[in-house]
Amino acid sequence: MKKYVVAMFFVLIFGTNSAQIPTIQIQKVEATYTSISLTWDSVPQADGYEIVVINKKQIHYYTGVPSIVLNENIKHGSVYSIYIRAYQFRQNAHSEQVSYCLLTPPLALLPKIKHAKQTIVARWKRQFKSFDYSFYLARDSLFSKPVQGYNGLPVKKNHLPIKDLESGTDYYYRLETVDLNQKVHYSNTVNFEK
Repeated sequence: MKKYVVAMFFVLIFGTNSAQIPTIQIQKVEATYTSISLTWDSVPQADGYEIVVINKKQIHYYTGVPSIVLNENIKHGSVYSIYIRAYQFRQNAHSEQVSYCLLTPPLALLPKIKHAKQTIVARWKRQFKSFDYSFYLARDSLFSKPVQGYNGLPVKKNHLPIKDLESGTDYYYRLETVDLNQKVHYSNTVNFEK
């Protein structure tokens, strides 16, 4: 009789959890400068979820529902690797890892004017050096009248000499960068007159 009871105990403990927990599918990732919100498919067998955020060190968050807003220890200008673990008694399943970057837009500065050389040097601050910038120059603040050769020009440094501009004309410039999730960020717009 004792052997029968012990056997039934092991069936209850191990047999009821034999179904494999499916891989978690992340549905939506959104970000502001200081938070990341995640939504994923619900796993019926899950008792809860653990979200692991990695940026130099691992930070663990826990939730009982398939969504969370991460706003503690999240800083702009940083890249985070994230995965989600559904857990159940004696079982777990991980999501695929996702990366998200909270990126500060570049800051465009007033240009330096070199009268002797007849050039204007557009300037800006690089906020996140591993991302490429594109430079836009136009004759209007909406950038619907772009200057040829400066419409989406890739730039690596923090300045660009601009030549052959018309005197007495207003010009506008700004920079563009794209983060890991293909979201476009624009700098402020700088206006100057040649």
